[in-house]
Amino acid sequence: MASSQRDVIDFSALERELQGAIKSEQKYKRENEAKLRAVSQRVSYDQFRDLVLSCHLRPLEKKDKEGAARKQPWNPQHLTTTKTTQTMTQQQQQQQQHQYNHKNNHENRNIYRHSNGINNHI
Repeated sequence: MASSQRDVIDFSALERELQGAIKSEQKYKRENEAKLRAVSQRVSYDQFRDLVLSCHLRPLEKKDKEGAARKQPWNPQHLTTTKTTQTMTQQQQQQQQHQYNHKNNHENRNIYRHSNGINNHI
């Protein structure tokens, strides 16, 4: 009876082992091709390393991009900075306009006083 239990094949375990071996072989081939491309391009070590580490990435296809809502902007920091800059710019413009108006009102009063002979020295 002990020999019959050893003779039983666990097909699910065998399938998992086969899938793991296939993935490992695909990874090896993909990385080896990337290494050969990097060597033929005569890149630096950092570029070589980056090419090998990114060899699993594939470009997006048109169908991947169509109809998909953009969930994240390309550079969220830029958008925050831009909004802050726009707000600051609007505030600065308002301050400059206020200063300009104040200066013009003061100059207009001086012109009025001068033209009417009003002495500023009291």
